Amino acid sequence: MPSSDSKRLGSLAEGEKVNLAGKAEKGMVEQVILKDAKDADASWIQITKPKAGYVLYRVGGTAPYDYLVPCVK
Repeated sequence: MPSSDSKRLGSLAEGEKVNLAGKAEKGMVEQVILKDAKDADASWIQITKPKAGYVLYRVGGTAPYDYLVPCVK
């Protein structure tokens, strides 16, 4: 289970593209999202690339966790 206490595997550069983990269906990926136990506004989203793990996303405009955005090919 990812958490802010978990070992950090690395960092993503601003604007770096990631591959979401999950089930692909109709051209979309149903993401694997886990809520953070300590912060109700934060979620951990599972990714497979550039390195398998989770990235933190926090709603409400709280930097630096408010910049994960969807991309369309």
